[in-house]
Amino acid sequence: MPAGDGPEYGSQLSLPAALGEIAHRDATRYLVGFVSPGCGLCGGLTTAFGRIAKSTDSHTAVLLVLDATVEEADEYLRSKGAAFLPHIADRSSFTKNVPGAPWAVVTDRDGAVIVSGGVNTLDNVEEMLAQADYLIVNPPVSVIPPKDQSSLSLEASENVV
Repeated sequence: MPAGDGPEYGSQLSLPAALGEIAHRDATRYLVGFVSPGCGLCGGLTTAFGRIAKSTDSHTAVLLVLDATVEEADEYLRSKGAAFLPHIADRSSFTKNVPGAPWAVVTDRDGAVIVSGGVNTLDNVEEMLAQADYLIVNPPVSVIPPKDQSSLSLEASENVV
């Protein structure tokens, strides 16, 4: 997966452990926030991820992936009041998955990406969760092109006015 585009729908995040081993095992979806202690926007979003974890229904688990060492991550999360959040402090996991911070990914219970994108505000994150809810019920349909393009007839398109 190219990090410049972030994870695509249906792909798996590249993390050192399964999401269920890191965060709430009974979750039906995961909100994974990618943040960096050196990012100005990330500070507010880290606090927002903590609020979401405390207020969200029980089927959503929040996990943070930090572009930091373990010590930097622990200090950062304490300063934001989010030390209770399950997290991974691993620069490699960060750079393998997203182009930069702040970024959020919503996955299903098995870790397959549903929604992914850069986020700036709590509203952006809540919109992603709503979009994920929609896509869980209405998954995208992929169109498979025919194997033999020469078998396509132009007659139908010639009759279109």
